[in-house]
Amino acid sequence: MSEVELPLLIEWNNTQVDYPQKNQCIHQLFEEQVEKTPDAVAVVFDSEQLTYQELNCRANQLAHHLQNLGVKPESLVGICVERSLEMIVGLLGIIKAGGAYVPIDPGYPIERIAYMLENSQASVLLTQNNLVAGLPENQAQIICLDADWNLVSQETDLNPNCTASEENLAYVIYTSGSTGKPKGVAMKHLALSNLILWQRSNTTVLTRAKTLQFAPISFDVSFQEIFSTWCAGGTLVLIPEEVRRDPVALLHLLRKKQIERLFLPFVALQQLAETAQTLGLMPTSLREVITGGEQLQITPAIASFFSQLKDCSLHNQYGPSETHVVVTVFTLTGSTDTWPALPPIGRPIANIQIYLLDQFAQPVPVGIPGELYIGGVSLAKGYLNRPELTEQKFIPNPFSNKPGSRLYKTGDLARYLPDGNIEYLGRIDNQVKVRGFRIELGEIEVTLAQHPDLRQTAVIVREDQPGDKRLVAYVCPNEGQIPTSGQLRRFLWEKLPDYMVPGTFIILEAFPLTPSGKVDRRALPAPDASSLVRETSFVAPRDSVELQLAQIWSEILNVSPIGVHDNFLKLGGDSLLATKIIGLVRDRLQVELGLNYLFECPTVAKLAKIVTQLGQEERSNRLPSLEPISRQQTIPLSFGQEQLWFITQLVPSEPIYNETFTIHLGGDINIQALSNSFKELIRRHEILRTTFRVVNGQPVQEIHPPSRLTLPVVDLRFLPETERETEGLRIATEQLRTAFDLARSPLLRATLIQLGETDYRLYLVVHHIVVDGESLTSIFFPELETLYGAFSQGLPSPLPELTIQYADFAVWQRQWLQGAIISNQLAYWEKQLENLPQLQLPTDRPHNPQTTFAGSRLCFTLSKDLTEKLKTISRKEGVTLFMTLAAAIKVLLYRYSSQEDIVIGTVNSQRNRPELQGVMGDFLNTLVVRSDLSGNPSFPELLKRVRNVILSAYANQDVPFEQVVNALHPDRHVSQNPLFQVMFVLQPPLTDDKLGWRVSQLEVDSGCSKFNLTFNLEERPEGMIGAIEYNTDLFDATTIDRAIGHLMTLLEGIVANPETSIAQLPLLTESECHQLLVEWNNTQLDYPRDKCIHQLFEEQVEKTPDAVAVVCEEQKLTYHQLNCQANQLAHYLQTLGVRPEVLVGICVERSLEMVVGLLGIMKAGGAYVPLDPNYPQERVDYILSNSETKVLITSSQLLSSLAKNETQAICLDTDWEIIYESNKTNPESTVKPNNLSYVIFTSGSTGKPKGVQICHQSLMNFINSMKHEPGLNSRDRILAITSICFDIHTLEIYLPLTVGATITLAIPEVAMNGENLAEKLANDRVNVMQSTPATWGMLLNANWSGCPELKAICGGEVMPQSLGDNLLEKVGGLWNIYGPTETTVWSTIREVKPNRASFHKDAPESIGRPIANTVIYILDSHLQPVPIGVPGELHIGGAGLARGYLNRRELTEQKFIPNPFSNKPGSRLYKTGDLARYLPDGNIEFIGRIDHQLKIRGFRIELGEIEAVLVQHSKVREAVVIAREEIPGDKRLVAYLVPNQEKTTINDLRSFLKTKLPEYMIPAAFVFLELMPLTPNGKVNRRGLPVPDASSLVRETSFIAPRDSVELQLAQIWSEILGVFPIGVRDNFFDLGGHSLLAVRLMVQIEKEFGKNLSLAALFQGATVEQLGILLRQKTNTQSWSGLVAIQPQGSQPPFFCMPGSGGNVVYFHQLARHLGNDQPFYALQPPSLDGVSEPFGSVEEIAAYYLQAIQTLQPSGPYFLGGHSFGVLVAFEMAQQLQQKGETVALLALFDLPAPLPGSTPKQLDWDDTRWLTNIAHILEMLSGKNLDISYETLKPLTPEAQLNYLKQQMETVNLLPPNSGIERVRGIVQTIKADELAFMSYLPQRSYEGRITLFRTKEVYQDELGMLDEIPTDPTWGWNQFSRQTVEVYVVPGNHSTMLSEPHVQILAEKLLIMLNKQ
Repeated sequence: MSEVELPLLIEWNNTQVDYPQKNQCIHQLFEEQVEKTPDAVAVVFDSEQLTYQELNCRANQLAHHLQNLGVKPESLVGICVERSLEMIVGLLGIIKAGGAYVPIDPGYPIERIAYMLENSQASVLLTQNNLVAGLPENQAQIICLDADWNLVSQETDLNPNCTASEENLAYVIYTSGSTGKPKGVAMKHLALSNLILWQRSNTTVLTRAKTLQFAPISFDVSFQEIFSTWCAGGTLVLIPEEVRRDPVALLHLLRKKQIERLFLPFVALQQLAETAQTLGLMPTSLREVITGGEQLQITPAIASFFSQLKDCSLHNQYGPSETHVVVTVFTLTGSTDTWPALPPIGRPIANIQIYLLDQFAQPVPVGIPGELYIGGVSLAKGYLNRPELTEQKFIPNPFSNKPGSRLYKTGDLARYLPDGNIEYLGRIDNQVKVRGFRIELGEIEVTLAQHPDLRQTAVIVREDQPGDKRLVAYVCPNEGQIPTSGQLRRFLWEKLPDYMVPGTFIILEAFPLTPSGKVDRRALPAPDASSLVRETSFVAPRDSVELQLAQIWSEILNVSPIGVHDNFLKLGGDSLLATKIIGLVRDRLQVELGLNYLFECPTVAKLAKIVTQLGQEERSNRLPSLEPISRQQTIPLSFGQEQLWFITQLVPSEPIYNETFTIHLGGDINIQALSNSFKELIRRHEILRTTFRVVNGQPVQEIHPPSRLTLPVVDLRFLPETERETEGLRIATEQLRTAFDLARSPLLRATLIQLGETDYRLYLVVHHIVVDGESLTSIFFPELETLYGAFSQGLPSPLPELTIQYADFAVWQRQWLQGAIISNQLAYWEKQLENLPQLQLPTDRPHNPQTTFAGSRLCFTLSKDLTEKLKTISRKEGVTLFMTLAAAIKVLLYRYSSQEDIVIGTVNSQRNRPELQGVMGDFLNTLVVRSDLSGNPSFPELLKRVRNVILSAYANQDVPFEQVVNALHPDRHVSQNPLFQVMFVLQPPLTDDKLGWRVSQLEVDSGCSKFNLTFNLEERPEGMIGAIEYNTDLFDATTIDRAIGHLMTLLEGIVANPETSIAQLPLLTESECHQLLVEWNNTQLDYPRDKCIHQLFEEQVEKTPDAVAVVCEEQKLTYHQLNCQANQLAHYLQTLGVRPEVLVGICVERSLEMVVGLLGIMKAGGAYVPLDPNYPQERVDYILSNSETKVLITSSQLLSSLAKNETQAICLDTDWEIIYESNKTNPESTVKPNNLSYVIFTSGSTGKPKGVQICHQSLMNFINSMKHEPGLNSRDRILAITSICFDIHTLEIYLPLTVGATITLAIPEVAMNGENLAEKLANDRVNVMQSTPATWGMLLNANWSGCPELKAICGGEVMPQSLGDNLLEKVGGLWNIYGPTETTVWSTIREVKPNRASFHKDAPESIGRPIANTVIYILDSHLQPVPIGVPGELHIGGAGLARGYLNRRELTEQKFIPNPFSNKPGSRLYKTGDLARYLPDGNIEFIGRIDHQLKIRGFRIELGEIEAVLVQHSKVREAVVIAREEIPGDKRLVAYLVPNQEKTTINDLRSFLKTKLPEYMIPAAFVFLELMPLTPNGKVNRRGLPVPDASSLVRETSFIAPRDSVELQLAQIWSEILGVFPIGVRDNFFDLGGHSLLAVRLMVQIEKEFGKNLSLAALFQGATVEQLGILLRQKTNTQSWSGLVAIQPQGSQPPFFCMPGSGGNVVYFHQLARHLGNDQPFYALQPPSLDGVSEPFGSVEEIAAYYLQAIQTLQPSGPYFLGGHSFGVLVAFEMAQQLQQKGETVALLALFDLPAPLPGSTPKQLDWDDTRWLTNIAHILEMLSGKNLDISYETLKPLTPEAQLNYLKQQMETVNLLPPNSGIERVRGIVQTIKADELAFMSYLPQRSYEGRITLFRTKEVYQDELGMLDEIPTDPTWGWNQFSRQTVEVYVVPGNHSTMLSEPHVQILAEKLLIMLNKQ
């Protein structure tokens, strides 16, 4: 505001008027008027009236009565009465008593009345007798102004003594809050007196004028009507409610009563004016009309109305309730022709100040809009009991020095006109909303006006179709300039967000104007063909197909007309709109159009050709119509529901698919209306009251009738404000994380939480099976708003009834989605997803079968600018935003995994029929998007690939995801999607809200993650909001936080340089990049750069000449002695020409001479080339030849074994006399730090060793760094165990010699033997040792007792955590070190501490951080730094780098590359070939060799991961896994194991690995070794591992028949469900064709048969009969044991009961049962003693009685059909006897192959000991099974009884007579049962003859009593059974022997004959 304007502001607010009565209260002003005009009529109602005196007397009586009840100043008194004289008396009486009235409209909902009474705490309530019954319960004392008036009238009628002052309350009026919860405006007398005094001074009517009382007393304008009349002596005319609402009746009353003053809102005034105009009747008595409450518009009707009313003025008053009724006024007089269409609200009234301020509370200039603030005496005290809201809206007045001065923030937008009047512009929050985005139309207009071809612009929102808001721009071009819509759209795209670019541009010659000269926006024409600005040259539709398509596009895109060449995407199309178009095309053209066609053919012309072509093809294959179905039929689940139902059954206790939805409700909320809205939604949408139960093994929908819903309300206002939000979120989280039971309703939960007076949260949880995202955002939320808006006003639901419900869709979907439609699309998916890779993301913890759905999420936002740039790229490349984001996510995954075949999942809506719009339900199908990222394409090239894949997916989107899974047969795991692990969802934008409610779907964390990672993104006005949902078993929050940073960086890089190849796109955040490249490589440490190692040694000799330098066995040398001998050798070598860069070979045994030789060579200036005496001759020759070594130091003993060559040999033993003649002083040498110190040959990948050249400066840096950590001093003794052919010897030799420590050399016999090494450590008082993990493991396995003073250094291989833990118990300090030979021994180091951080138990020990002057970079294959946690190749730079490979220039250039992160000339990096990753703390985790990663069957496998899991097995000490390829192209994993003393089996290991690793990572062979082969340097010699033999191979599953009754019953169930026979116990359910629905049937049948409820997850954890059997046995206890086994329970015939042989195993009856047919029920009996706990029966009689009890639970009475085999023959015979004794009939007694016991024989006595029994029982098992158990008496006898049982168990498991890992109780049960049966067999003799007929089935091969259980075998044809039967025994001879008669093929003959007998009875 300028200096000129500021005085105007002061002047325009100079409103001070000093009214004499300003300190009086309202009732005092009234009483003064009573004194003046006591007999004047004060109020009239129908035929009743009261004078001022009468009214005053009645009010006085009421006032006295109220005072007696305790009413005084600040007391609140409710008044709830109908329009009447009592109402007037009541108001006045309350004020006269000193109280403040709280008006309550009787028509209010009871809930609102209850809230107002409770909130106001009114002590008294005035009402009428007929209203009492409808009032809510309350604490107020009720006075009926009609029924109780007799009591009131007894009070005096004199004016009461009222102590109220102008500062006390006069009323509290409740106004509606923005949230629907009313708030009480507390108004004091001062403000109201000011209003009335001003009104009285500024009225244009006579003092005694009649004023109509129009407004309800619950609105503040009623106060102005009433008291401005009474304080001036006028007459107040009340009207009935029905007249108030009827404009015709109102007009007649005005004329009849001669009303002179009228207060009306604009809408009522407009109705009155129109009525008067229509009827031709004018209320000519009117002199003053006052309007307010909303924007006044001078319509033609109003203008005509006032033009006919002479001397009548119109006053436009403005004022919110918070500042009494009026704060500004503008009066319209004179000719209505001059009245503005939108009159201003004028200037402030007396003692009121108005300020128009900007967002910083600064005054705005004249003409500039600002928020309207009100000051002065008019302000209310605030909101009753709402201090927070009061403080928010009533703020300190910055323009006043008066203490306590305040301003009220109206939220209204206004501006000063030049004349000081104020123009009202609307609410500040009056921006429009389109598709969920808040838009300021003026911003678009201003931007569009900048186009050079335009002179005038206007933008509006049109809603030509209800609910479909679209932006339309109107433009007036400059003369001769007509831009196209494409030009205008592109112009705006460069300046505005996509959602602010209008979809339609209309050209006009001139804009319609209002009378005031403004653009008349309401007169802007609807878009039509003549006015549309074209994108291209317009070509109209040319045939009927194009015409219909154009009409459909116009409807959906809201653009008209549509030309045939207009582009769908450029007209604003997206996949959601495309889905709607497809639905209309199907409905009107009867053509099934794939979603992809809208993108591939994006114009009407192109699409019409496709539609015509498809229409011809589809005429013969019409889709069934979508019609309502009968609700009486069984309603199946839709395919999408079926998938969700199945997953929920897998983990029913996990809320995986609980969807959350939060609505922030502001303002006052009508809770009853909200609750009713919910109830109506549930009634309206069947799916919200649908549950899911299983019928005949199939899930079905069950629709419930509407039920009464109670919306829980939790009021948290009692909590401190800072705690409310947290507690509300806790309640919502608990609600979300509680799983639904899909069989019980409702599957929707809602809780309303109140945080403040106008702050509510509505938390919704619903199961995904009943809704999808579009259901929530586009149907549920809008309908909830609509219903609430209606119900809160007492109106009925405006929503039309639905004709189609989700159940109709589910049935229809299954009708049409079959046959060729499904098979063609399925064929696409089978080909597209062939050899699907497993995405192997780096995780913080590995995925294993124990991984759950535990999850969390992190949210993030993409800025508006970034979002718009992504849209721009999308438009440029002709793709959707979804495709662009999907491509970016794929790049992220590619950069994380280094995989080029990336698979993600997404969802697609199948809501593609017009009938389904507005129908709630789950219409989503899961799609798999597989993309090829190979070749490092640019991002646009990748976008093309992704676009094509997504469009192909859209074209085949109808196939249910579960059917795709079933067709592909992937490995199944409970907690992992079978086809993809990463999901991407772009949520549909939220619809416009009508009530100011705010919706969030990311506010509450479910604690679950459906996938490893889910990327959720949603477009919002501020850009995009997103969240990554992640599995917390796999990822830490910090990892996901970094991933968000990487995604943001990637997206920024894409929009900045879209043409960049995907491998070069930026990924790391700036801070992470600095951390990885700079912070963690800050390793600078000074060291003697100008010296060599031997010079440091010479300095140490000077310090400690007599200290012992080196010890070997019994020999030792002091520092001085060692130096002298080394000097002598050096001088001698120099005479032979040794100097810098000359290589000298050294091949000696470990000895003092070895150390002398090493030092001597370096002192001479040369570099040594070590050779191991044990090297093959060929290798020695190659090294000497390749290095061109001229001198070789060795010994005479070794010389003879070395081949003759040109190298001059020096034998340190025989030549020493010559050497000894040399000088002992330190030789002079020209060697420099950059000269070679040694060349060590390491193994090459080609088999030829390569020489690594290390210079002195590198060795110096290494030794200096090691001095600092791990550190060494002169008191230390280090044990040197490493061959000098491996570079780690340099630490053992040179580090101690440079600090004065002592070296103890270990000879190979010591170093390679654990016991000898342990002894050496103890005897030589060594306190430092360096070695490989294998050597440390060897030492521990030798039961080394440890050394608390020992400093242990471990390197060369991966150190498992278990080794670290074990070593820490034995040593005083432990360091893990890493480094290749090419970077001088060790490059990283980390001290291993007991309390060290470990990211997961399977991770190896970290290799730490770089040593001094060393840099580490972990890079991908494109030399880009990888993020923390992501594996990459480890690159090393710095002072330790070798010069290169000797005479291998190409290899040197390949492995030593320029350092891209250094500006230093010549700086290099060494490519280690090692895979590693940075941990969050800066330490490095070594993963393995890159070439140890391999692919088998498309799966990338890290061998180290398998090894780490194997060593966790309690019986495995060491493990190595390699890939072998004995047959070309057939790679197999082979595991080599060194077991602990307790041995294990291959099956045990496989079972163990299955609990921790996926199937593809389980080795095909397991080889057990006593020791791992080691290389000379102590590493595992992988090349020395043996080829597996036949015994170590894991064979492909061979058929194993069921082994007990549980497995038998399971196999029968599988066979029935899968239609496959026979079923082996290790056959995989899914491999046999099982799928999710069959899995459900399987589990239902299992529960039916076993009475045990196994979860579906059990099938995924073990999909074989064997594994399910184990679970069932675990769930079975002795009490639930059933003796009756239903082998074939189906059929109409009487059941056949069959008793098994000795041991009670009924399994072998299953083939007999099968051949008897499906109509013959077959049951077998088994004893309870098989559980290993129950005692066995002691006699045949006991067994028979138990079995009879069991069969009579199924068949209480005869006739019975009994049979028995072997021992079971006796049991069946005894059962028949017992049945006959009870009078029951036995129709058939079939005896299978057992002679009868001879009468008179005595029971046989056996003298077998327990071992003999067990041996014979094993023999019985062998006879029954045909398997060889390899058990003898001699084998068992030495063992304890328990060990004997364990041995039998192991042998039975080996031959598959028992499942692996069976409990010992099972074996004990089998043994004790067989023993008891055999004893019972020998002691049984029938006591009487059998009355019935016996049928004997005997084999051709005579029964062999191999164990001698029978004394004598009868030889007659009946085998002696004729002696026990009074009828003829019928005998059938069948093929086979005693064991094979019940097996194929013999069992078929037995079954035929038995069936004849069964049917004969």
